[in-house]
Amino acid sequence: MVDGSFDRPIRVGVLASVSIISAGLQVILEQEGSMCVAFCALTLEEAAQKVSASSPEVVIVESEFAYGPDGYGRVVQKLRADDPSLAVVVLANHESDVVGALRGGVRGFLLRDAPPAEITAALRLAVGGSVPVSPKTLPHLVTEVVSPRTVPCLSQRECEVLRFVSRGMTNKRIAEKLFLSEATVKTHLRRVFNKLEVPDRTAAVARAIVYGILERPLSTQSQASASGN
Repeated sequence: MVDGSFDRPIRVGVLASVSIISAGLQVILEQEGSMCVAFCALTLEEAAQKVSASSPEVVIVESEFAYGPDGYGRVVQKLRADDPSLAVVVLANHESDVVGALRGGVRGFLLRDAPPAEITAALRLAVGGSVPVSPKTLPHLVTEVVSPRTVPCLSQRECEVLRFVSRGMTNKRIAEKLFLSEATVKTHLRRVFNKLEVPDRTAAVARAIVYGILERPLSTQSQASASGN
């Protein structure tokens, strides 16, 4: 919802590295009458299991879990394994992490010093479809927008695979179209994800449109018709 208002409590999952942080967030959320805590977890694996069991609408995650290459993308992909619509909001230490987090697919970015009202407002907005970010991160976002960006170079075959993905085709259908094995299609997709620095198919298509690698579709209906699925 655009205004972030809901008629029922929003179910929130909490993924924090230490219990005291989880407890603090739980107090903040439970004091907010429009939210309830679906679970608290101390590891990503535990959180993924509890997401599957408790079906939260949003998970707030400490940035410590987003380590290594494409750390945010890995966290988002793990948590969304059973529910691609799940909103993931990050609680971070550094403003400069915002670009990598958004590229990884998070639905909101907050700093540790965010007041309780900002945290709860951001969670409501994220569930409603917005992407709230801390005001302190705006300089980093502006720099990202205005700085020249090198467009990744995809091979002809990678572009073909990505074009079929944008039409909603499955790996099996793409393999049939291009006379390839499904394993080969998956390999091409992994390379596309790495080059575009994205975690999944949806993000790859969106990033390719931004870069001009793919044309913006005229409508969702025309994509579905073109896919034949």
